[in-house]
Amino acid sequence: MGQFGITKVLFDRLIDTLHENGNIKLEKCELQKAFLQEQQRECNENDVARKTKERLAAANLTGRLISLFPGSKYYISTDDLSWHLAGKFCKSVGMELASVESEEENTAIYHAIVNTTNESYKGERTVHYWTSGTDLDSEGHFYWSATGEDIGALFTLFAENQPDNADGKENCLQLCNESDTFRWHDEDCSTKLKFICELN
Repeated sequence: MGQFGITKVLFDRLIDTLHENGNIKLEKCELQKAFLQEQQRECNENDVARKTKERLAAANLTGRLISLFPGSKYYISTDDLSWHLAGKFCKSVGMELASVESEEENTAIYHAIVNTTNESYKGERTVHYWTSGTDLDSEGHFYWSATGEDIGALFTLFAENQPDNADGKENCLQLCNESDTFRWHDEDCSTKLKFICELN
């Protein structure tokens, strides 16, 4: 007997007990409705888990993770998503948007992207990648949302005249290739860009 069968038996016993005590506070149909809702919730959770596994298998992320530092691996996307959806994707596969906390890490990510066979880079003069950096909580106060660390506490590499909060709506941090490295720009979080997930 499966889990649902056991749960139904318990519901049936509860109904019988309530009948015997003459103290029915819920009608049988209401208990059955509660049972069906719980069953639907479990099915939904199983469906989410299944879809996540399918997404992982389809993307074949395990074989596409790049090791740059001891204890850290990165996934470099080929798809364009908004900052929020990029973060959601990273979380769905057990990762976070990347936090670039040293010049060595910034340079390593840049070279990994340039040297990869990633067709999205080839032939493009400029590429942009989302990181976990943001100042959504307090304008001008950037931090790594994945770690909570302030940006600039250890390392910062904003491009000239950046961040500029153009049109008053640039609150998310992107990496942009410039002079053989990545410089940082703030950008509208709804802009669809490639992104980098990090696994620590």
